[in-house]
Amino acid sequence: MANIEQQDDPNQIIELKAEPTPAEIEDAEALALVVQDAALAESWIAGEQWNERWSEIDLLYDSPRIFKQWDNTQVMQPSIQRYNISDHVNSLHPAMMEGLFQDAQPFEAMKLPGTTSDTIRARSAVLNYQLDDMEFENETSNGIFEDVLHGTGIFKWGMRWEEVPDRQFARKQQPLRTTGPLGEDITVHTDESDEFEEKTETKRVLKPFFEHRDNRSILVESGLRKPDIRKAKMVIDKTFVNLADLLEMKKDPQYKGLPSEEEIRSWFEIPKEQPAAEGMMDSSSGSPGIAGQGEPGNRETTEDPSLQGLLLLERWDKYKVITVLNNKIVIQNKENPYGVIPFYSCNWFNRSRAFWGLGVGKIVAQDQRLDQGLVNGGLALLQLLLDPPFVIDEDQNAATQNQRFRKGGFIKIKTKTGNVRDAIAPLELPKLPVGEVMAFLQESKSASEASTGANALTVQGSTGGAKSSITRTSGGANIFQGATSSRLQGPLDRFINQVFLPWIHQLDELNTRFLPMAQVREIVGEELGAAVKVDEQTFKSSKMKFQALAATRMAAKRIMAQALPILSQIFLQPQIGEQLAIQNKYIDMYELCKMWMQTSGWPNQNDLIKDMTPEMKQTMMQMNPGAQKAAAQTQQNQQKLQGQKELLAQKSESGIVRDALAKSMDFSLERELGIADRTASEPLITTGQPGGGYGTEQ
Repeated sequence: MANIEQQDDPNQIIELKAEPTPAEIEDAEALALVVQDAALAESWIAGEQWNERWSEIDLLYDSPRIFKQWDNTQVMQPSIQRYNISDHVNSLHPAMMEGLFQDAQPFEAMKLPGTTSDTIRARSAVLNYQLDDMEFENETSNGIFEDVLHGTGIFKWGMRWEEVPDRQFARKQQPLRTTGPLGEDITVHTDESDEFEEKTETKRVLKPFFEHRDNRSILVESGLRKPDIRKAKMVIDKTFVNLADLLEMKKDPQYKGLPSEEEIRSWFEIPKEQPAAEGMMDSSSGSPGIAGQGEPGNRETTEDPSLQGLLLLERWDKYKVITVLNNKIVIQNKENPYGVIPFYSCNWFNRSRAFWGLGVGKIVAQDQRLDQGLVNGGLALLQLLLDPPFVIDEDQNAATQNQRFRKGGFIKIKTKTGNVRDAIAPLELPKLPVGEVMAFLQESKSASEASTGANALTVQGSTGGAKSSITRTSGGANIFQGATSSRLQGPLDRFINQVFLPWIHQLDELNTRFLPMAQVREIVGEELGAAVKVDEQTFKSSKMKFQALAATRMAAKRIMAQALPILSQIFLQPQIGEQLAIQNKYIDMYELCKMWMQTSGWPNQNDLIKDMTPEMKQTMMQMNPGAQKAAAQTQQNQQKLQGQKELLAQKSESGIVRDALAKSMDFSLERELGIADRTASEPLITTGQPGGGYGTEQ
């Protein structure tokens, strides 16, 4: 505020509001933009719930029991629960996950020109490590479950700095060492040497994240007509944060709009900052929970005031990201660092000109209601047949006082004969059409399975007979794989093409752009061993492509594993080595061994293939004089070749002649070198010594 004295009355003080700064004007417009866009998107999707029926599907998935009594009695009518939706979802969901994560590494990197095998292994190791660290399989499972049940699964990704503990343990005292009677070293452990000191330090690391987001918490632009959230004009992520979340965000320089820590703490003290009004997609206060679902994030579920949730709206478009806290304050307003909307989505079944998909819950809902109605109706009729109602002649004075009988009760009728047997008799009821009911139920079950693909052949590999498994034979396995592929191919392809592969490529790009090389070296050392060196320039500049190893989509790894033994036998033939030597090429046996280990998925390949120590090299030379002689001859030939090249360069007057002669000499000498190397290495393979090359046992 600005205090200004009025000219007419010097003693009168008036207050004039200061002009808002450009930053305040920008924040005010950003606040209005986010709040209004969120209200429009939430209002639209709430109005679509009559058609989407998410809440109804949640109820049917849990199949709540309905309590109903016979009229004027306390006897319960049949209320059998049917779990058709649950059965379908929990049959298709594991089949999808098994197809995606059949191997420990769910993707395969393809080598492009200019990319070395070590670079591919290093970047693949970093990706695989990050996927495990972000719990990619678990988040994928949650998203696919939502995809199968409601028709759409949504995921959010990005990178953020985190402080992680780094624990180190050091002995308080080193163990005692002494020399034994034979001169051997003996280590003596004491109580002090067995005690360790724990030193915990925190280090700040850059971590990617991949999270499944609930459909109700993601507000998508209502005009999106494509089943891909990346095509939306804007997306708003709706979540709730508490005091600990805000204090952690305060450390991040991206959230410049957050006030001081003291003011943030005051929001959670009495009188507390009231959370923003509930959205249209949140369940209203006092209403019963649906299938045990948790309360919305802005409800007080604990007496701890610091754990109360405040609404956080994060609006993304291709150019900017704006974050608003509790519909009151803009805490982030900056350029989009990724250049794309950081969300992925996939549908179970696509719709025409629509973003939201069609799920199993909606497809099977009517079949479950029909199934449950027929079963309970048939049981009710059967209950009446076993305990039928009685009819009474209302003209006869019979059983007028003692009529407490059973649930069927009494029905008054008039008879012409006046016979006592005609006065009180069981009411004749229609027979239960068991065959027709069972046939109708089977027809309904078959129709729903045909719609979703959740039949025994597709998801269990069984034909339904006793002790029958179609996957026990090769022919049956092919039938099973064909059935699985035909039913799950569409949903699986949509997930792979819209979520899985885009995220692997995006994660690899994020690593090359933002991940510090210190973290890269640390991860590669943990995954591949300290002996593997990473060239920073090659790691960042190499181009790579990836493919998914989903079992129902492609069998690349299986084909590689089957073909590798045949290729190895071909490569080990002496004639192949000789032909390659003529063309100045050779077979890298170490690379072939790494291909074997990688294809087989063996975990301890770094412990199996190691570099030779100087002692081992010396022993090898002593045991194989031919190798030592070949090494000396190779060195002598190289020196001779270098001397002749220098002499030729001095005496040649024409560059063409010099090049031709040099090429001729290189060819002849290198051929002699290849023959000498092969002669020296053949005995090493036959005797099983390390360091052998190509060749077979003679």
